[in-house]
Amino acid sequence: MTPDLTPELRQSLEDHLRIWRVDPVGHTETLVRLARRTSSVAGVPSLTAVGEHGEEVSRAGFARLVGALEDALGLEALSGVEAQVAAVQGMVRRLLADEVSPRELTYWVTRVVGLRGGRDAQELMALEEEYCERLGQDVTDLDARVRAAAERLADAGPEESRGRRTGLLARWRREGRGARSR
Repeated sequence: MTPDLTPELRQSLEDHLRIWRVDPVGHTETLVRLARRTSSVAGVPSLTAVGEHGEEVSRAGFARLVGALEDALGLEALSGVEAQVAAVQGMVRRLLADEVSPRELTYWVTRVVGLRGGRDAQELMALEEEYCERLGQDVTDLDARVRAAAERLADAGPEESRGRRTGLLARWRREGRGARSR
């Protein structure tokens, strides 16, 4: 049985869980804070457990708490490129909700996801390169371009983003290099 949550809260929880799955070290604290802020209105015992016990348990224990929360929300387990794409989509929505800055988004995608995030990640990585080239300069226009890119990516949705994987990994598989030699 899935809990009765507002669509916004459900999406936020899903985004934070997807991000945590690809970056548990960097996002445990953020997930715990969200759980503490929302557990009283959500009425989901596993969410309450994440908020109450998240900082007290081992990584493996926290992963079990997160797994219970994902089960309670009925989230499909993702792995590989699909997990990376979902995490990028989640971070894009966090930018659009003003939870992270444009530079935080591009830096995170470059540091955590890299080429595994497909074309969406590549676009954001290219913008991160521009931030690096313009250190100490006004980057207001670059922030606006990151926000515009995020809006395009959010409008595309995860299904379209998955279909647009034409990065190095997808090309490698398409050309048959990913198949085992006989």
